[in-house]
Amino acid sequence: MCDLPAGPAVTNQTRTCGTVCPCPLEIPSSYFCRTIKFIPLRSPSNDRARQLVGSIGHTNQYLVGPSYLYLSFMLGYDSSFRPTEILNNIFGPDLVEICDDAVDLSFAKYDCKRAHSIVIQGGQYQGQERNPHAWFADYFYLSQTYQGVISFEPTITNLIFNFDLYLGFDAALPGLYFRTYGPVVHSHWHSHYNERILDDPSAGRLPHPAGYFSVAQIPNAKLLQSFTCYAGGARPEQLDPDSLDIDNTIVFQPLAYSRITRNSRHRTGLADMRLELGWNVFQNEDYHLGFYLQGVAPTAPKRCPQYLFEPIIGNNGHWEMGGGISGSYIFWANDDGESHIGFMADINLTHMLQDKEQLSLELKCKPNSIYMLAQKMATNLNVSTTEGFQLPGVATGEIGQPPENPGYQFALEYAPVANLSTVNVLVNTNLKVDIDAMLNFTCRGFSLDVGYNFWMAYRHQMSRPDAGCRDNLNSLALPNDPPNPMARWALKGDSRVFGYINTDQSPVPLSATQSQATINNGRNQEGPPSQALYDGDLTCSGADFNFFVDTSVNAYVYDDPLANSLDNCPGSGIQIRTSKTPKLLSGCDLDYPRIRGISHKFFAHVHFTHVREKITPHLGFGGFVEVGTNENSTKCALIDSLKSRIDVAISQWGIWLKGGFTFTSG
Repeated sequence: MCDLPAGPAVTNQTRTCGTVCPCPLEIPSSYFCRTIKFIPLRSPSNDRARQLVGSIGHTNQYLVGPSYLYLSFMLGYDSSFRPTEILNNIFGPDLVEICDDAVDLSFAKYDCKRAHSIVIQGGQYQGQERNPHAWFADYFYLSQTYQGVISFEPTITNLIFNFDLYLGFDAALPGLYFRTYGPVVHSHWHSHYNERILDDPSAGRLPHPAGYFSVAQIPNAKLLQSFTCYAGGARPEQLDPDSLDIDNTIVFQPLAYSRITRNSRHRTGLADMRLELGWNVFQNEDYHLGFYLQGVAPTAPKRCPQYLFEPIIGNNGHWEMGGGISGSYIFWANDDGESHIGFMADINLTHMLQDKEQLSLELKCKPNSIYMLAQKMATNLNVSTTEGFQLPGVATGEIGQPPENPGYQFALEYAPVANLSTVNVLVNTNLKVDIDAMLNFTCRGFSLDVGYNFWMAYRHQMSRPDAGCRDNLNSLALPNDPPNPMARWALKGDSRVFGYINTDQSPVPLSATQSQATINNGRNQEGPPSQALYDGDLTCSGADFNFFVDTSVNAYVYDDPLANSLDNCPGSGIQIRTSKTPKLLSGCDLDYPRIRGISHKFFAHVHFTHVREKITPHLGFGGFVEVGTNENSTKCALIDSLKSRIDVAISQWGIWLKGGFTFTSG
């Protein structure tokens, strides 16, 4: 599932990748304007606070012998809090607060602190009746009268077993040491997903009319019955070949990536290994000051984007290089030295090397667009495709004018955008900063450590592995379905994809695309009702005419446009419109956000040390509270500017039990 098909690099840009994204309406200015479907977490090994607590008097010792060894073990439990911050990064503007007794969902509003729900409504809900934040149910192969609510209360918990080995080599060089450590993590991610279906299926959900998804009408029995089915990877029942001269079935691809499930996801493994070689340049019984070099070897598997809330237990397969400075100072001690007050600080800086990750990317300016629906487009005018059928050509123009070739037309296949926008991305982090400051109070073997930790991953950058934009998205189909080299993809929105020759009602695939569609609605919903445009009764109820597709013009059959206009549904006698210039998706449409992580941690640890001649054991317990920063610094500014950034960090609390010993030789 995680292997993507390879594609040739395209170095020529078909259009500029820069664009300005306005803030959605009715959203506070402080709102996150972009959404991401992955959370770049802090690796449990990138946490010096876990190492520092309980270590004073055991590490950085001064001339205690030719060599000494310090070995400690920590068993810890972490749990996230502030679930709305996690949801804001993932779903952003479409989150609403819904009261338990709410019936009219049009009153559900965005609330940046309490919103945990998303409304889903079909295309029948228009105008004032439809919630402006609702997702468009038609994209999920649901009935146009479906109405429901999905809710989340995400939690991330980790059970961590950490070991830390410190070897001092004073015999070789006073102050020289080697250190290695790494956590074994069992990570448990639970979205606490729930769906409430609010319409009454027994009352009879409306079908999708002829020409909207397929040649013939699609009854509700052939559609999915809940968003949960779609989010789990289901698709509609296979449609029988229609009787209107399209002898091939419509293909509905299931959602392949960023699936949502009620079940929790978990992963266990060694997060990563950190190796240090350090030297305390200045050192005596009361202080030390030194530096160290550090390397990080990834040991955990990379995250697979098949599921939206997929655990990460390390740095997602990246090597790191860096180093740091450490120091301590005892500024008060009693006469026998058994009671003292000291200070310890550590500054750790690393660079995460560039490597590939597989990510589901949003489309620019379209939050949550990975759940939108795309349609495959083939070259216009009777071109045989790899599926073996031929498409009747479609033409555009006005009455009395020569026909024009729109270039592409619908190729009888749909796919969630996530299936196309899940790509291999080059990722690196310019700088990771881990700064700790800790006070130690010791009284005859009992110690209290109190400290503060600042963590920052500066500019988590992403780029395409090959240079330049693409005139077509690389991942055009599921990994086991090689892309059709003649195919292109475009957003469907709520456009009708078939017209019908007015003389014999034969179907013709259209070139209608809706590049301005969003997860909330298609453009045709903005148009006036059909009765205001045409007189007389309509043959097919609820039909629209593609007035708001890209570059909308009248549609004809290509071989005789003056004689054979295309109707909006069989026998209606009302001409449909299509796109004169279909707008296709390209690599330029993918949003590569720059992500920064910042958190502030406060920790404390109590322990007891039993001083002996050769072996000095210690045992203690402690905990922490870590508050992450989550905001969009650009406030919907230029999406490709260097200042464009999202701050993402998990807030969490944790407790631990830590013990170990020091062994001195000589």
